[in-house]
Amino acid sequence: MKILTIKLSSLGDILHAWPVLQALGQQKPDWELHWLTKPSYAPLLQAQPELRAVHCWPEGFLAQIALLKNLRAERFDYILDLQGLLKTALIGKAIEAKTLVGLAPARERLAEILWSERVQTSPILDPDVHVIHRNQQILSLFGLSSAVSAKNFALPENLASSKFPLPREFIALAAGTRWPSKDWPKGHWVELASLLAARNYSLVLLGNESDTFEIPDALDLCGKTSLSELVFVLSRARAVIGSDSGILHLGDALGIRALGLFGPTSARRTGVRCGLNISLNLACSPCHKRICPLTEPAEQQSCLRLITASQIFASLEELLAQKCTEKDEF
Repeated sequence: MKILTIKLSSLGDILHAWPVLQALGQQKPDWELHWLTKPSYAPLLQAQPELRAVHCWPEGFLAQIALLKNLRAERFDYILDLQGLLKTALIGKAIEAKTLVGLAPARERLAEILWSERVQTSPILDPDVHVIHRNQQILSLFGLSSAVSAKNFALPENLASSKFPLPREFIALAAGTRWPSKDWPKGHWVELASLLAARNYSLVLLGNESDTFEIPDALDLCGKTSLSELVFVLSRARAVIGSDSGILHLGDALGIRALGLFGPTSARRTGVRCGLNISLNLACSPCHKRICPLTEPAEQQSCLRLITASQIFASLEELLAQKCTEKDEF
C-alpha cells in the first residue's frame, strides 16, 4: 500500500496530523508513507522514520506542474487530504491516486466534491474533540485503531550542536501567535519573567522578531532561529510556556513539558499532551475569532488578560514537579 498525506501547513496543524502517520507506521510497517508539505516544514518531517519520502510544494506554476507529474508517476493507492481545503483537494485530484479521501465536514466544503471518499467526523471547530483525535478518525477507512502508542517527534540528525550559548537549564517563553486574540498581554509576560528570574530560572525567548520583549538576562532568540535550530533549542528546554501556537505544540510533540494558555481557542481541542492547559473557561470562549469580538475595552481578551502571571508561575512549579506523561484525554 502506498499512501500520500497532504498537509501543507501550519506547524501546529502538521504536528496534530502526525499521529495519523505514527499509527499507520506502527500498525502497517510495510506500507509506504509519503507526505506533501511546504519546504519550510520539510526538515522536521524528513527526520521521522515512518516516512519514506517528503515532497515539497514549490512556488511557481511550472514547478508545481513538474511536481504533480512526478507524484502522479508514484501511483499512490490513497491520498489523505488532512488539510481539507479546495487547494489541497485540487492537488490531490491532479495526482490521480486510486482514492482521494478526507475528513468531512471539510474546512472548505467545496473540497468534499473532489474527494472520492469521505470519513464523516465531528465538526472541525468542535471544542470538545481534540484535533488529534479528529484526524485519527481517518484510520477507520483502513480498519485500523487510533489507540496506539504515541511517540515523541524524532530529532533531525544535524542537531548535534548549536551556535547559541544556551543555559544548562532554561525555560522557553513563546509569546507570539498568529492571531491577535491569542496573545497574552506583554505586560503579563514581563511580570512572569520577573517571577521566574527571582527564582533563578534561566530564560530563552522564542518566536518571530516581533515576538520579543525586554527581559534582563534572558537569551533572546526571537527571529534568529531556523526551524531546525528551533527544534534543537526546544529539545534542550526544561519546559516551554506559550499561548496556542506552533512553538508550544512543537515543544509538546518533542516531549518537553508544555504549559499552554488558552482563551479564544479550546484547550480540549488543541491542548498539549505533555503538560498543563490553562483556561478560564469564560462564557464567551472559545470564540475561535482572530480578533476579540468584544467591543468594550474592559472586556476585550478577558479570557487571557485575566490569567495572571502568578497563576502561570504556580502552574509551572506544579508542572516541573510532575512526571511528564501524555494524556489520552485533553
